[in-house]
Amino acid sequence: MNSTKTITQSWELQSILNTAKDLLATGATTASTGQHIAAALSLNRSDLLPVNYNNPIHAWEYLDPHWQQLVKTAQLELKSLY
Repeated sequence: MNSTKTITQSWELQSILNTAKDLLATGATTASTGQHIAAALSLNRSDLLPVNYNNPIHAWEYLDPHWQQLVKTAQLELKSLY
């Protein structure tokens, strides 16, 4: 059961990282709202949040605890990009 969760987390984390790279490259993404929020927060870039979630606190609260943890992990992975 844990291995399934690890695979899911890896896919979710990779989607955040890919979305963050898209946002840095173009300022836009076609990712889901949650992925978009997680990527923008991982980059510490509130200017990249979706229009309806431009308040970082509201954006953070949109994410469930699992995705909030993924944001923290993604921040460590993305430090070299910003």
